[in-house]
Amino acid sequence: MFSGPAAGGLQSGPTAGAISTNPAAYIPQDGLAIAQISELRGQLLQKHPLITSAASLSQSLVTGLPSELASKATTEQVESGLAAKHPLLTATAPLPQSLVAALPTDLAAKASTQALTDAIATREPTITALAQSRVANLVSDLSAKASTASLTSGLALKQDTIPDGGLAQAKVSNLVSDLSAKASTASLVSGLALKQDTIPDGGLSQAKVSGLVSDLASKASTSSLASGLALKQDTIPDGGLPQAKVYGLVSALAAAASSSSLTSGLASKQDIIADNGLPQAKVANLVSDLAAKASIASVATLQPLIQDGSLTIARTSGLQAALDDKPRAIDVSNALNSKQPTLNAASNVVVDTIRSRLYLGLDDVFRVWKADQSSALLTVADNALGADFTMAIRTP
Repeated sequence: MFSGPAAGGLQSGPTAGAISTNPAAYIPQDGLAIAQISELRGQLLQKHPLITSAASLSQSLVTGLPSELASKATTEQVESGLAAKHPLLTATAPLPQSLVAALPTDLAAKASTQALTDAIATREPTITALAQSRVANLVSDLSAKASTASLTSGLALKQDTIPDGGLAQAKVSNLVSDLSAKASTASLVSGLALKQDTIPDGGLSQAKVSGLVSDLASKASTSSLASGLALKQDTIPDGGLPQAKVYGLVSALAAAASSSSLTSGLASKQDIIADNGLPQAKVANLVSDLAAKASIASVATLQPLIQDGSLTIARTSGLQAALDDKPRAIDVSNALNSKQPTLNAASNVVVDTIRSRLYLGLDDVFRVWKADQSSALLTVADNALGADFTMAIRTP
């Protein structure tokens, strides 16, 4: 898409070496689109530096090449393999029959020329005129076929071969009505006159495309792109970046251990310990600690693990006597049933036989509950009234 003036003026060049003219000279004024520059920039960033005889392509950069080369046979392997092969067969140096598996025995099993001649003599001569009766079922099959007269009468009822333009439209089902429902040539011409002609490359002005002029105005120009790219780092090949360009790399490498220091340091370290590969004496206090532990034989004399419900009361010292001193559950239940239930804020209390003294001042009013659970108001009008009340509290 980048070749030729119609695609923006970019010219294709050689894959190696130099070009004699500046490619920019081929780009006309306003002939390079921003999208082409962005796409070209993206493609250039994905390309490898120019490959020359002085800067050849590393095998590691070709997908699968090192492994493929490693899987190929060497020259010595090819020569040794060819040494085990048979020489080239020619007309002067043919292959002996004995070297072909089973060929002598297969040839011996074939018929000789005389045997073939004798067998042919017993066969039917070349057939020039054979009676129908000599062919199996031919007479009966011919009897079942239509005669020439029957074929002629049957073909007389068929349509002759229709040449181009030789069939009336009315002969075709619904063709006349379907054609009348189609647009005429004049209607088609007038309809197409309102449509946009096919747009060739570069044949549509930018103003015809919605928002294109303003969008292009907001994009970077070629000069801005060139100046911006000039501030960027070129593609860095393997080994092409100095250590000083990487932040902190020189100081980090200087602070890292050298190969000799690493080797000497590792020489004083314990090798990887395999299972059962470390003596007990290498572990601090392990021998003495193991000697102080109980042996398997002494552990065998201990009480086995006690499961839930597996230990009798008699096995626990003093348990039976302590249980005998405790009250029975039925006794505790009977004692609790004879007690007053716990009172709380939601409990209903009936007042009965509580003795109290009440003093009322002038114009005081209080409610008196009668024996039939009705109530009445008592008002002290003239003088203060004192009265004694006897009540009792009980639960309902």
